[in-house]
Amino acid sequence: MGGGLLDSIQQGKKLRTVTDEEKERPVSSQSSLLSSIRQGANLKKVEVTEKKEQTADEMGMFGGEEISAMLARRKWLEMDSDSDDSDSDWD
Repeated sequence: MGGGLLDSIQQGKKLRTVTDEEKERPVSSQSSLLSSIRQGANLKKVEVTEKKEQTADEMGMFGGEEISAMLARRKWLEMDSDSDDSDSDWD
């Protein structure tokens, strides 16, 4: 069969012991942060700022309302063109 761990154990080979250093697995930065918070680490206060509305100049050429209107019109035109396909007058 294969040369796997189970085969080695069944053949009577002795497994090596794991040291404490080897038992510790690498920790991701997220789990490290969560661990620190759970242990009572002091966190910095964050200032909450309100989001201001962007002006048309900040958004680019068109403002948000114009884009929404164009998308709605495009959707309407697509739906309208789909219905024209079914009852064509060009037959």
